[in-house]
Amino acid sequence: MSHLTWLADTTFDPYNQTFILAGPDGTTAYPASVGDILTLNTLCISQSIIFGVQVGITGLLAVILMLMTKRDKRQSAVFLLNAASLLAIFTRNVLACIALNSLFYNFYNWELHYYPVSPALTRAMDINATAEVLGIIINALIYSSLVLQIRIVCCTLTHTAKIGIVVVSAIVAFTALTIRFALAVLNIEYNIFGIDSATAQQFQLLGHVAKANNVITVVAIAFFSAIFVVKLAFAIHMRRKLNMKQFGPMQIIFVMGCQTMFVPLIFAVVSYYTVLGIQINSLVPTVVAIFLPLSGMWASAQTANEKLVRSESRFHRAVP
Repeated sequence: MSHLTWLADTTFDPYNQTFILAGPDGTTAYPASVGDILTLNTLCISQSIIFGVQVGITGLLAVILMLMTKRDKRQSAVFLLNAASLLAIFTRNVLACIALNSLFYNFYNWELHYYPVSPALTRAMDINATAEVLGIIINALIYSSLVLQIRIVCCTLTHTAKIGIVVVSAIVAFTALTIRFALAVLNIEYNIFGIDSATAQQFQLLGHVAKANNVITVVAIAFFSAIFVVKLAFAIHMRRKLNMKQFGPMQIIFVMGCQTMFVPLIFAVVSYYTVLGIQINSLVPTVVAIFLPLSGMWASAQTANEKLVRSESRFHRAVP
């Protein structure tokens, strides 16, 4: 095949040219553009990368968590919540990858916004709705784990202070989970089962709730991060005053807690300024769920392999 040499016209945008699609009736002409193809292509590639990465890393970490955690620790609530969140994220992202091959991502249907009742449409709706429900479950598991770990790291505080922090943490988590639940309900009603009949006002409402969910997610993560950071700073200060320089299991949890919060906070802020369809916001709970088990495994390994310096004083034992 001979090589073609093109004389480029700088005033012509090849990606803005249109072509004609025949409507579902076979006669109505519908103009589409090359840019629309590229938009859908970029959307699918971006989502497939994000979902695929989450499938791989959560699946691998779930296996490592099962192998590295001692049998007696597998009955703890924190382990069960962390393991369940990893498995739920793995399942959700597998479904999301499958959904990329559904009717919702077919260019003809996407361009004409034509979704006739068919087994393919029912399958696409079921897969996407299941993934959305799993999103609620994932957030519930993660927030429950965070509140429980806040309760653990505040064990050395006074009873009143500990109860106050735990209650406020639970309120923040419940508020974030409520908004996430509302977003899931609206998304299922308007964007999945009502994709062929949703109005512009409904999509606008969905967009507002999605932004509110991003905001409350940032606030919740920042709140939990602040608690971990303040408690960590206090613990390190007290340990240095008592000449206790080794890292203990609780201190490791504090350090990983700070990391657990700061990294997702970055993703949460970035997701607020990106297009919703890219699904960067789905990385936020995944990053939290990834780092939470790591802190427990690190603490367990530290306890098993090193002899921690402890004092006979009850005041020393009260400092994590």
